[in-house]
Amino acid sequence: MGFTPGFPYMGKLDDALARATSTSTRLLLVEGKRRGLGRLTVKSGGSEASMQVWVRDSRSIQTSFHFVQDIGPDGKARQRSIWQAAAASQWIARLNDIYTPQTNISFKLHAAAPLPVPQTLPDRLALDQWIPLAIKARGGAAVNVFLVGNWIGDGNDPLGSFIKATKDIVVDDHKTHDDIITTIAHEIGHLLGASVNFGHPDPTEKGFLMTTLNWRRGAHIPQAYAQH
Repeated sequence: MGFTPGFPYMGKLDDALARATSTSTRLLLVEGKRRGLGRLTVKSGGSEASMQVWVRDSRSIQTSFHFVQDIGPDGKARQRSIWQAAAASQWIARLNDIYTPQTNISFKLHAAAPLPVPQTLPDRLALDQWIPLAIKARGGAAVNVFLVGNWIGDGNDPLGSFIKATKDIVVDDHKTHDDIITTIAHEIGHLLGASVNFGHPDPTEKGFLMTTLNWRRGAHIPQAYAQH
C-alpha cells in the first residue's frame, strides 16, 4: 500500500510498523490486490472516519554517485568535491527515508567511486561546460549523481541541477549531510517526473520535497507526484 504520511515523520514503513506492533496490538493493516486509489471508511456507533489509500507496485532504482576528478595544476588527479565515496551509503538510507514510505520506491547503491576526467575543468563549473563532457561511463545505473565541487549551473548558482539533455544530476558541494541530501532528493524528483515536467509547485509550501529548504523540516510528496 502506498500512502502520503504527514511529516516530520521520516522513518521507513517497516520501521514504523515495528514500532507500532511493539507498543500496541491494535494495528490495522490493509493489503491491496489491485493498483489504484481507494477509500477506507470505518464506522463505530455514530462515529465515522475515512482515509484515502492507494496501491502501487514497489520499484527499486539503482543509483550511482560519481566523484569527479580533474587534472590539477601539478598535472595530477584532484578531487573536486569535499565528499568521499563512503558517504554514499548514508545518502541512500536518507533517500529511502524520504521516498519509500510515500511512493513505494527504494534506492539501491549501484556504485560510488571517483570519476576521472582527463582535463582541467574550471573551478566554477557551468552547465555549458558540463554538457560537452558527455560522460557515458555510468555502469548501468538509472540514477547518476555527480559531485563536481563548485557548480554554478546556468549561471544562477543553483544548489544542484537535473540536466535533461544528459539525464545527469549534478550537485554543488554542501557542508552537511542534511543539506546535500535535500538537494539530491529534490533533483531526483525532477528526474523521476521528467516526462511530465514536474517542476516547483506550491512555492510557499516549504515542507514539500520540490520546494523544501531542509528535508528534516518536511519532504512531502504530493499525491499527484507519488502516483506518477
